[in-house]
Amino acid sequence: MKLLAIEAATSSGGAALFSDGVLSGERQWLERGPQTARLLPAVLDLLSECGTSFDELDLLACGTGPGRFTSIRVAVSTAQGIALAHDLKVVPVSTLAALAQPLVERETPVLAALDARRGQVYAAVYEPDELGMPVATIAEKAYDPAALARMIPRRIRLTGDGIDAYSDTFETPDRIRAAENLWYPQAAGVGRIALGRPYQAVDPARLIPRYLRPSAAEVNRET
Repeated sequence: MKLLAIEAATSSGGAALFSDGVLSGERQWLERGPQTARLLPAVLDLLSECGTSFDELDLLACGTGPGRFTSIRVAVSTAQGIALAHDLKVVPVSTLAALAQPLVERETPVLAALDARRGQVYAAVYEPDELGMPVATIAEKAYDPAALARMIPRRIRLTGDGIDAYSDTFETPDRIRAAENLWYPQAAGVGRIALGRPYQAVDPARLIPRYLRPSAAEVNRET
């Protein structure tokens, strides 16, 4: 089975291709900039490098947020376009779960936190299920950092740019901060979660962005 995974919900982004459960290749960037100009060219580059066409794909996976509203829409619409054109289903994957995926271990839970601006973080705490896939034990929400810091276990792994934005709030001697190259969600993490949960695949029309809170424009309209 060939699975293409994409993730572009934050300032980073990427694409990853799996063949029979093995990572065949990936493209990843950390630079800030518009995801529209990067995502589809990265996908085309990756498929060409791996000698694979869209018609050979069996399944897609897409990080659906939370993150930057425009970036999430780019990721979801790109996945929908590919899926509709090639009659594929898509596994929706939480961007926070993808961020936690490389770090989930039996011994230590993981706090994945993305800077949500406006004095909040998008965050959740994860532990592994029986297949080693991340499952949220503290729900995915937009949190006040200080309130979240009081909720999480004393010993925990920390990852994400939300930790960096509020390091004084979250970091203690008992909390293990991830290496900087793991602070951003990666397409490979999206793909590994999707491979463990292919039964969650949906038709592209049912792929829905996961924002976790209203946009600033929506809040302003209501006030």
